[in-house]
Amino acid sequence: MSEERRKILEMLGQGKISVDEAEKLLNATANAGKKEIKDLPQFLCIKVDGDQKVNIRVPIQLIRSGIKFASLIPSDVSDRVCDKLRAKGINLDKLDPEALDSLILSLKDLSIDVDEEKEKVKIYCE
Repeated sequence: MSEERRKILEMLGQGKISVDEAEKLLNATANAGKKEIKDLPQFLCIKVDGDQKVNIRVPIQLIRSGIKFASLIPSDVSDRVCDKLRAKGINLDKLDPEALDSLILSLKDLSIDVDEEKEKVKIYCE
């Protein structure tokens, strides 16, 4: 349950708002979430042009599913994997699935271009 929904239900339980007001607020928060999801990028794209051409298009939904799947891994195993990754210089803390949409929304503006003499690399979301 999201923090917003919890607060609305707490206010209802405390009698600060009526059932009708709570329903309106819950609908507004649900609709706001749907609007943001529509604005989210659908793909993470990586293109390399050079001696070899590479065109990778990863559905964001696959990333989202992977993170949800990762939450099923026992914490002791997950901690060991994170420790090994940190030792390699990769800091991959546990990502909350609810915070994922916010992260993906920030990827919307991602654009990385590397233009070398023999190769061009472009990473972006669409």
